[in-house]
Amino acid sequence: MISSKTSINPPRVLAYARASTNDQTHTIAAQLHDLRQWAQDRHCCSWFDYCSSTVPISERPGFTNLFSVMQPGDILAVTRLDRLTRSMPDFIYLDSLTRKLSCTIYCLSGEGNGTTPESLMIRQIMTAFAEYERRLISMRTSRIVAHLRSQGRVYGQIPYGYREENHFLIPHQSESWAICVISLCPDIPARFIRDALLSLNLKPRGSYWYSTSIRRLRESIHSGSYDRLIAQFISTVPFRDARDDLSWLETRWLHSRSLMRT
Repeated sequence: MISSKTSINPPRVLAYARASTNDQTHTIAAQLHDLRQWAQDRHCCSWFDYCSSTVPISERPGFTNLFSVMQPGDILAVTRLDRLTRSMPDFIYLDSLTRKLSCTIYCLSGEGNGTTPESLMIRQIMTAFAEYERRLISMRTSRIVAHLRSQGRVYGQIPYGYREENHFLIPHQSESWAICVISLCPDIPARFIRDALLSLNLKPRGSYWYSTSIRRLRESIHSGSYDRLIAQFISTVPFRDARDDLSWLETRWLHSRSLMRT
């Protein structure tokens, strides 16, 4: 006799955690612990990223791996909505991806859970407030930081290209060379510059050279924030040798452009 009852497997949980810097391992561990506790007996896979909320979702290695295994019916679970993003365009992109796959976003904090139009509106409002908060804090602190850095004093996060010594900013050799490399390639796309930096063994602060990080450094260079640093290092013998080795970068870029036009 065949039972009329069919067993329905609970939806799979894809847990995602994010922290801004590599030294916040305890933050990642706490987020994943709460997510696994909530998932209970359901199959739960987890991914995480160490990056700022300004890094687009499409450029995060952890989330890219998560999305590659996402299947219809899966639940994308986070402790808070801002762990996913603090950018409205990024949220719209993410919401479109999950809806195409018939997946749902679940926040342990309860921020707009559900599939109704009202739930989506709440998630959009919370993301808009998170983006506003991020921009407001950035604007306030940037004024203070700019004033103190103009005096050579350290405040907050040490900018890329420098190190701290006796509460003053001192040029960091390898990072300064990376700044100089980026300054010599104003028209070359970030992905090509990333390859050049890696070939020269010039490492980022984190674990990965994000395109947004390179674009942000390029903006700082364009604004004149690194003029003194570049002037000091671009004439040194080791950097002149490295600059000579960059000829292949422009050749590769021009070859790529010619292929795109054909």
